[in-house]
Amino acid sequence: MIRISFLFIFLSWLIPFSAIKAQDEEWHNECKSSRIVDNFKFTFPSEVTRELREYYIKQNLNSVNECLNIIEEHNFTDSVEVEFLKDRNTMKKYLGWPASGMAYPDRKTMFCIVAEKTPIKHEWMHMISMLKWGTPDKTLTWMNEGLATYADKCSKYSNEEIYTYFIQNKRLISLDGLVNDFYNQNDVISYFQGAYLVEYLIGKYGISKFRIFWQSNISEFENIYGKTLNNIVDDINNYLTKKYTKPIEFDWDEFEKGCY
Repeated sequence: MIRISFLFIFLSWLIPFSAIKAQDEEWHNECKSSRIVDNFKFTFPSEVTRELREYYIKQNLNSVNECLNIIEEHNFTDSVEVEFLKDRNTMKKYLGWPASGMAYPDRKTMFCIVAEKTPIKHEWMHMISMLKWGTPDKTLTWMNEGLATYADKCSKYSNEEIYTYFIQNKRLISLDGLVNDFYNQNDVISYFQGAYLVEYLIGKYGISKFRIFWQSNISEFENIYGKTLNNIVDDINNYLTKKYTKPIEFDWDEFEKGCY
């Protein structure tokens, strides 16, 4: 009985082992390259050349400094992991959305695709502003995305030119849509409309009020700025209409393709 039991145990172990060995032959290794610089960890697919990796790291570090300067903050010491993915399809597989970049401040993790144009600075502005100031109220999504778009400056047109084109061609999104339903708007318009509003608020009223508003909600706008958002938009529209008496030269078809 002892010998039979031992043989049975031995064979029952051997059979699944051989099955596992066969399965192992189907596995493929996908290597990644990582480097830590200060408080940041950068990870790339192995096929990305060292030269290109160094280029992207430099772009990241420059973006951090530029974003801090825009919002007049200093000493960003949070540890953040930045992973570059092969393409949009890989981004969709990992994150469920084929974006060119995504930032998760709550996880201190950022993703970008390896491409000639990738939204490094846009995502860093999300990361830094939300870690420094907190996550804004849902009624201020236009402000959150507007600040990141303002920082990125990815278009060949200035935000003022873009906004003026929207005015002249009646493409501006309603304030209700911008405030209460931002992500269901035409994002080519909503992001840049928000960017110019952010640029105007920071330029005219300063970063301190902007930060206070960021940490409140839309109902506090008049208390902070002394005017309603509608009043501010009227001021902007009147100013730009007087400044630009001729139609803006603008390639809408090219602009509509987006930056990334």
